Amino acid sequence: MHPVPPQHHPRRQATRMALSLLAALGMMASQPVHAGDGYRLMYVKTDDPALTYVDLARMERQLAEAREALASSTDPQHLADLTARVHRLERQLAREQQQFTALRDDLHRQQLAWTSERETLREAYDTLQGTHTSLLAELDRQQRQIDRNLAAARSWEQERAELRRQLHRENLVRRGKSLRQTLDTRDSTALVSSLNDVGLLLQSEGRLPEAEELFRRALVVLDATVGRDDVATGTILEHLADTSMRRDNPDAALAFYREAADVFGARLGTDHPRYANTLNNLGNVQRQRGDLAEAERLYREAMRIYTTLGKRHQVARAVSAHNLGVLMMDLGRMEDAGPLLEQAADLLTRQRGTASNQAIMACQSLSEFYRVNGQPDRADHFQNLARDLAFNHFMP
Repeated sequence: MHPVPPQHHPRRQATRMALSLLAALGMMASQPVHAGDGYRLMYVKTDDPALTYVDLARMERQLAEAREALASSTDPQHLADLTARVHRLERQLAREQQQFTALRDDLHRQQLAWTSERETLREAYDTLQGTHTSLLAELDRQQRQIDRNLAAARSWEQERAELRRQLHRENLVRRGKSLRQTLDTRDSTALVSSLNDVGLLLQSEGRLPEAEELFRRALVVLDATVGRDDVATGTILEHLADTSMRRDNPDAALAFYREAADVFGARLGTDHPRYANTLNNLGNVQRQRGDLAEAERLYREAMRIYTTLGKRHQVARAVSAHNLGVLMMDLGRMEDAGPLLEQAADLLTRQRGTASNQAIMACQSLSEFYRVNGQPDRADHFQNLARDLAFNHFMP
C-alpha cells in the first residue's frame, strides 16, 4: 500500500519533501544489494516516515484544537478535562516526536551505510574490470605463444622429414644395424612426443577430431616400435579415451580406458596411482552408459588404491569419493551419499591451487544433497562456500 502524503499545513511543505526523499532512500536501501560473495545484504526498518509525519500532524491539530477549546471554555469541569487532555496530548506528541527523530536518524545511518556499501561495490567492480582486462591480455599472449609453438612444431617436423630424406639419399642408415636401430628409436620417440604434445594443444582448443587423429598416429608409431604393452602406449590410450568422451562417444572411450588400465596394471602394478586414475575414469564412462553397478565397483576400487597410497594422493581419493557420492544420490542411497560427499568436500576445501575447481564442485554437490534431503540451511551454507571458493579462485 502506497503512503498518502498529508494535504494540510502548507507551511510544512519543505519538511514533507525532505521526508519523502528519506522515504525514497529507505525504499532503495531496503532492497538486497547483490555484490557477489563477501558482501553483506542491507535492509532498513519498514517504518514509513511519511505516515509518521501524518500522525504527528494529526496530533498537532488535536493539541491546537484542545488548546483553543481550553481558551474559550468557562466551565470549571470542562476546563479540568481540557487541561488534562492538553497535558496528555503534549506528552504523547513529545513521545511521537522523539520516535520520529529516532526513525529519521536511523534512516540517515542506513543511507550512510548504503552509500558506503555502494562505494565498496563500485571499487570491487573496478577491480573485476581490471582483472578481466588483464586476463584477456594474458589469454591473448598465451594464444600467440600456442600459435608460435604450433608453427615451431610444424617447422621442426619439416626439418626432421628433410633430415630423414637426406640420410636416406646419402645411405648413412645402411652403415650398420646398430646405428639404424638407434636412429629409429630416437626418431620414433621424438615423433610420438611431438604428436602427443600437439594433440593435447588441439584438445585444449576444442579441435577434437584433429587431436584424435594425432593421438592415433602416435599409437601407430608406438605399435611399430615399443608395442602395446608400454607405459607410453597406455598414456596415449588415455588421451584417446579422454577425447572420445568429449566427442560424446562413451563406447570408444570405454575400450581405450580398459586397454590403458590393462597396460598400467601390467607394467606399473594394480596399486599404482596411474591405474587408479584410469579406474576412476572408467567409472565415469560406465555411469554415463548406465552401468551403475560397475561404476560403483570401479570408484570403490580407485578409492581403495588411493587410500593405501596415503596423503600424497588424498585429492585424487576425494575426487573418487565425490564421484561415488553423486552415484549414490542417483541410486537414492542417501545414507551412503552423505558421508562420501562430506569427506570429499572436507578434503578438497583444505587444499590450495589445482584442487580449487574440484572443491567448488564438491561443495555444490553437497549443497544439492542437503537440499534434496530437506535441510535448506546446510544447503545454503555449502552453496555460499562454493561461491566463496569461486570468488577467491578467480580473485586471489
